[in-house]
Amino acid sequence: MIFSIFLNANIIKPIRILGRYTSSASSDHPDNKIINRINLRPDEIGNLSRSLSGMTNNLYKRIEFAERFASDLTHEIRNPLASLKAASELLPNAKDSEKKIDYLVY
Repeated sequence: MIFSIFLNANIIKPIRILGRYTSSASSDHPDNKIINRINLRPDEIGNLSRSLSGMTNNLYKRIEFAERFASDLTHEIRNPLASLKAASELLPNAKDSEKKIDYLVY
């Protein structure tokens, strides 16, 4: 009986908490409050908890970097296209060929 209480409190419960943490990590930013106490443990479960926490933090940093990169890339592609579109709209309005060349070059 005492062994089962010890087993439940020190091994099974922390593993269940880690399971909840991994479930919360798959939906959105994980709730680090769930595993903060487990991270302080000096045993293998504490090591596992710290590893999971570090891994999820690194994954979220990479996801944010990829999203920011995609946004920046989209902006860099749209900007020259907008300039070309504006120049092509102004080109028919130019009266002489020098102005047309200026629109195309600049």
